[in-house]
Amino acid sequence: MIDFRRIRGILSGCSAILILGASPLLAQGASGTITGTITDETGAVLPGVTVTIRNDDTGAARELVTGPTGRFRAPDLPPGPYNLTASLSGFTTVERRGIRLTVGREAVVDFALKVGLIADLVTVTGEAPTVDTRTASTGGLISEEQIKNLPLNGRSFIELANLTPGVQLTDQGGRGTSTGFGQKISVHGARYTQNLFTLDGTMMNDQFNQAGSASGNMLGVEAVREFLVLTNSFSAEYGRHTGAVINAATKTGTNAFRGSLFEFHRNEALDANRWEAKRNKLSKPDFTRNQFGFSSGGPIVQNKAFFFTTYEGLRERLGQTNTFVVPTAAVRNAAGSVQKPFLESYPLPNGVVLDAQRAEYVRQDTRTTDEHYAVGRIDYQFSPSNTVFARYTFNDGEVTNPNRVTTGEITKTRFQFLTVEYQMIRGGGFLNRVQLGYTRSRLDGFDYVLDGVTLPRKTFTDADRGIGALTITGLSGWGGSTTNPKFHRFANMQISDTVSLLKASHSLRVGGHMEFQMYDLTSDFTSMGSYNFRSINDFLANRARTFDAVQPGSDTSRRLRQPVFGFFV
Repeated sequence: MIDFRRIRGILSGCSAILILGASPLLAQGASGTITGTITDETGAVLPGVTVTIRNDDTGAARELVTGPTGRFRAPDLPPGPYNLTASLSGFTTVERRGIRLTVGREAVVDFALKVGLIADLVTVTGEAPTVDTRTASTGGLISEEQIKNLPLNGRSFIELANLTPGVQLTDQGGRGTSTGFGQKISVHGARYTQNLFTLDGTMMNDQFNQAGSASGNMLGVEAVREFLVLTNSFSAEYGRHTGAVINAATKTGTNAFRGSLFEFHRNEALDANRWEAKRNKLSKPDFTRNQFGFSSGGPIVQNKAFFFTTYEGLRERLGQTNTFVVPTAAVRNAAGSVQKPFLESYPLPNGVVLDAQRAEYVRQDTRTTDEHYAVGRIDYQFSPSNTVFARYTFNDGEVTNPNRVTTGEITKTRFQFLTVEYQMIRGGGFLNRVQLGYTRSRLDGFDYVLDGVTLPRKTFTDADRGIGALTITGLSGWGGSTTNPKFHRFANMQISDTVSLLKASHSLRVGGHMEFQMYDLTSDFTSMGSYNFRSINDFLANRARTFDAVQPGSDTSRRLRQPVFGFFV
């Protein structure tokens, strides 16, 4: 049996250690704040008013009492629809409905109570002002409706970030095993590596400071409720990154059972044939993409415990017409015994003859992509003053791409994100939020020899894995990628704590963040050997321009460990 009181004690102890230890930054969760002032009909402030803030979806309630200045403030509320009730003996009770709280929003909800019986109820329906005058931060919210309804090629929700002014999707840096496969985002001209990605307040940047799988997507349309893109002047709670802050919140279960079952299908039926295929009288390349899955959420115990889970699968078979430049039969016949096996490993020309030494070889290939994405979340309310949630996200992707004349590339990625958060409220002016986070990412990139191809040798060094490279000016590159193989293992353990205090007309927010990063990698360049020849004639004469390789005995593996500390007020 789970001892919840013991769990609460451990989490409270962790938060106390962080506070006393002058702990660190990046403590902002994917939450919002409701604040306001209670007055009477004459405009005089009313202390001692009981304000009840209730989430319409889950029934979770938070009760506050206004201080001497008539103010109340409820930070760290999960996004969702809310209603507020204000009551004081001698005055009519007022209920305010239709308040929609979003990530990062501070909704100002003021009340004016009339003299009357507390049993009388006046209900007001209307949204709070949408212009936030309490912060200088700039950016934009990508709402749940936008995520669900706007078309997304590949269902990568992060691409919607460019709806925010100043945010652009960029191809800078490309996508590969040396620069990552995540969507590159530039904010006001900043580098794409300067952005911070968080999920429910937990940092999910990988080793390249990006977020995205081998397919280049960031799945989660069914899992993400909304996300906020902050582009400038954001709070001191966000640290270490000078670009944008992309702060996403996952969905939670509610008191009603809800779910979805979906499949999205695309094929080549309406695609135009590429000119390379037409010129060589080839059929239109095949293309099939299926994205399918489900989501489900609801109550475990009404008004107390909730669950949410989702799964999404991606299957893509993308036909590609690839054109390579290969040696002609005359070049093959002129080669010596050393060069001939390399030239013969090139396929025979089947396209346009370029000159006496070169011709085109056209091939139709299929790039395959498989990806699995899953999320599970549990929310539990011990009492109106103590709540906890835990969420686990898993993403596994693999892309096989026959992108070179003799070899192809296989890329595998795996991401795991875990968040556990505990909130403790004491009175109407103290809230403590402690969060434990763990992120883990893996990226592997390596080459393979295409079917039907025989290489005279795979490497030009004594390395026991990978494929070497041969560059002959005028011909398509032979062998593998000079940056493969790559093996990255990145993990980040995080603990953060934030305390919010409201005293009279003053509000204070203080807290911090602690990380321990672990990065193991094998990341070498031309480790299998790479020859470069200025021309085909130089290759036939065995006159290499350069030879690049890792020096024998070199250690190309690294184990990096780094603690990170910070605090904010």
